Amino acid sequence: MFRAITAVLAAATFAAGCSSGSSADVPAPVDIQMTPSSGVRVSESNGDTHWSAHGAFDFTVRVTDKDDENAHGLTVFVSLPHGNEVTGSGGDHWTCKDVDGGIDCHIDDMVVPGEAWPVLNVSVRPERYSANETIDVHAKTGGFGAAHEGVHYHLDTGI
Repeated sequence: MFRAITAVLAAATFAAGCSSGSSADVPAPVDIQMTPSSGVRVSESNGDTHWSAHGAFDFTVRVTDKDDENAHGLTVFVSLPHGNEVTGSGGDHWTCKDVDGGIDCHIDDMVVPGEAWPVLNVSVRPERYSANETIDVHAKTGGFGAAHEGVHYHLDTGI
């Protein structure tokens, strides 16, 4: 529970701390796609995406500029359920660091409308059972607030 509260506070701090001006309340005009690379079973239920894994797994995050202007730089916060450790993160031009509740990653690249930043790769090792939790991505660029995408997640301990 403490870890979940920490992750929520980290996401709120991230959302509040990276922008200024009136557009800070408007989510960044980006499209966020989370794609499991290995070790993840994907299912759909009531319009929601669910991931389950038996052990270590990887996924990618692709963020595309949906604004009508160029976007310079992108900051991404990936939050993970308590008991899941990031064992690797990065990609072309990405800089990432561990923070409470997940990882913060930044890239300085500029993209034109409709273009995606380089893919962010994330490797995860579950260290305890997770049920009915989420993996969330919050992305910010310019003076906008954080855009959000997430998937339901649990560690499948069945055989």
